[in-house]
Amino acid sequence: MLSLQSFKVLPQYEQIQSEANELTQVLHKLINANTIDKRLLSLYEQNLTEETPPESETVEQMYMEAGIALPNFTLRRLEEVQGFHKKIIANRRVFLSTEIDRLKREIGKRDKQILEYTEKKATTLEILQTHGALEEYTSLQKKYLNTVNDLNSISTMIENMKAFESGLSDIKISHEEILRKARQDYAERTPIRERAISLFNTFSEGLYSAPGKLVIDVEPTGFRFDVEIERSGSSGISNMKIFCYDLTLAKLWADKSPSPRLLIHDSTIFDGVDERQRALALEIAAKESEQSNFQYICMLNSDNVPWDEFSKDFDLKKYIRLTLSDQSLEGCLLGIRF
Repeated sequence: MLSLQSFKVLPQYEQIQSEANELTQVLHKLINANTIDKRLLSLYEQNLTEETPPESETVEQMYMEAGIALPNFTLRRLEEVQGFHKKIIANRRVFLSTEIDRLKREIGKRDKQILEYTEKKATTLEILQTHGALEEYTSLQKKYLNTVNDLNSISTMIENMKAFESGLSDIKISHEEILRKARQDYAERTPIRERAISLFNTFSEGLYSAPGKLVIDVEPTGFRFDVEIERSGSSGISNMKIFCYDLTLAKLWADKSPSPRLLIHDSTIFDGVDERQRALALEIAAKESEQSNFQYICMLNSDNVPWDEFSKDFDLKKYIRLTLSDQSLEGCLLGIRF
């Protein structure tokens, strides 16, 4: 197989290839002709050997054995026939000898041609084996480029895979380092974590007289936070989980400086919450914000205020800072009527 580096383009490639094909056809014809003539030569040589006239005594002996006496006239005619037969045989032997000589000459001539054409064909085939046509070179070059592209693609894929595996190992190492720091931080913040859990439990018991759980843990995916209240199930209690969690954060933030010292809840925080729990939540928020010196802002619709559920010593009205109404333009805020 020709390689691209050793490939030699032969401009007359197709012409030489055609000549090789023609030489093959000529050789086949010469060899076939020689095969036929050699069989004919063998037949002629055999006939020449076997071609002999019968002896006259043999004919006479045949008649004598048959008990027939031949007259002198008959014997003379027999001699004439024998002479004619000998002449025919002699002529035939001359013909066979002539044909044998001719066939030998033709066979010899073809043998020389076969030898000449065979050597010429060998030279032609050697040229074709060491050279190629321009079209073949172009096709080979195209295959080479495709192979190079495939090799480059595979090499790139291997490098990407190595980089990916290396990056994955780095990520695993980094992840383990982050997880180690998280666990260390988790251990160092045990007092703050325990205070947060205690605050959440206190607020939960204040609302439902049932303990609540603030779960803070470190898992392979990072910190996990979860809140639970034994009476969970309704949407109202789910909102109160958020209330207790927010209030816990506000209390913890209030101990730090700087701190936003601000917690804001929209009225949706009390959707589905019983009036008793709404009243308790507002009282707890008022108490804790005063004790920890942070501001608690809550927006409520007047028809959702549980006036009858507040403690006797709790006056919500003193905490009201703004009342909006849809009865007139004066009750609007920023052009929006409520």
